[in-house]
Amino acid sequence: MKVFLLGTNQLNFIYLLARSIRKINPAIEFASFRLNPLGGKLPHDLSSVIHTTYSSTFNLLYFSLAFLRSLGDAMFWRTVLFILFREIKPGKALHFVYHWNLERSFFIRNDLRQYEVFHFHFIQYSYLRSVWFVPPTSRIICTFWGSDLLRTHDPFNHFFVSKALSRADFITTQSVELQELILSRYGQQLKPKIRVRKLSLDTSIFDKIDAAGTREAAKASMSISADKLVVVVGHNANPFNNHMAVIEALGSLSMREKLHVIVPFAYAADRPGYDEELGKAAARLQLKLHFIKEYLESDSVAAVRVITDIMIHVPSTDALSGAATECMYAGNLLVTGAWLPYGPFKEAGLYYRVTDSLENLSVVIEQAISNLESERQKCGVNKEAIRRHFFPEVTAPPWAELYQEPSSK
Repeated sequence: MKVFLLGTNQLNFIYLLARSIRKINPAIEFASFRLNPLGGKLPHDLSSVIHTTYSSTFNLLYFSLAFLRSLGDAMFWRTVLFILFREIKPGKALHFVYHWNLERSFFIRNDLRQYEVFHFHFIQYSYLRSVWFVPPTSRIICTFWGSDLLRTHDPFNHFFVSKALSRADFITTQSVELQELILSRYGQQLKPKIRVRKLSLDTSIFDKIDAAGTREAAKASMSISADKLVVVVGHNANPFNNHMAVIEALGSLSMREKLHVIVPFAYAADRPGYDEELGKAAARLQLKLHFIKEYLESDSVAAVRVITDIMIHVPSTDALSGAATECMYAGNLLVTGAWLPYGPFKEAGLYYRVTDSLENLSVVIEQAISNLESERQKCGVNKEAIRRHFFPEVTAPPWAELYQEPSSK
């Protein structure tokens, strides 16, 4: 069984999923041609997990052949006309023509008929052009990660994604809530194709959390006073994490001087000056705020999880947060939004607190801090529950089965 990975080139989920599947079934082989380690290092065993020797460089001959074939392609023209006459964006139309034919030339240049499955990750327009070039004998899997479904609403993306999903053999997402959102947005006719599948976790982080020692020792090693409550806000620099609302809520607490607030900022820092806005708000509210702007290796990630007393994760949208999972595994309290599709957490029996609105967040946090020891005892069930429901030995077998499943079309 050979699987070709396409879509986003972000290595994190793709590598972890492929590695976990190969561990239980080495007969399933993976290939791709572009992978981005997101600021970190490429895994030492990447070549044994995903074959990445294919070239996607521009070649005039193959590009010309691709363009000639596109002239007779209905989807090519439907897309060009949509961009030109619905969006009225000639520059975007040229961008589409170039990248459509660049990707088509890749398929002309390389004989990919040996791959039985083409697995597309992150279901957004710019990652789906190759759906139309997959050999007709191969099956297509489209995997939503979360923000591709929750944060993209423009008409063109809807047009293009809906056409891609109609060609797919299977569609996956991580929760029943997100499955229902797919059906409401793209149509109930897709229901036979949808499979709920969790993406794989990096268990090395959890192993290092287990080996990291006590919270008190970890705080001391990072020069954080033992009497400080470490509160982690969000998981990256994206304003969707509602950092400002959380900082305002923390600043309204009577015990705010006891808090050491950490804001992970290594990823998605695409709003210049955003950290300064948050820093000024924290200073006004007399909050001690620390940004983590550098990429953290797994040892450092584990240390941050261990020193955390409370993680406040209330993004506007999210699928299933790995950072929140690590926080709960480390025995810490998660405070999150009731509006998030965290059904898998509930089904696993994990203990965490929710707020029904950002306006009510300070009340929930104050209650949690006032009863922190009791809250920690309740969080004691989380470590084993996460192992039973979210570790790769549980999540990988359904993926291996899906790769073998006959098409639902």
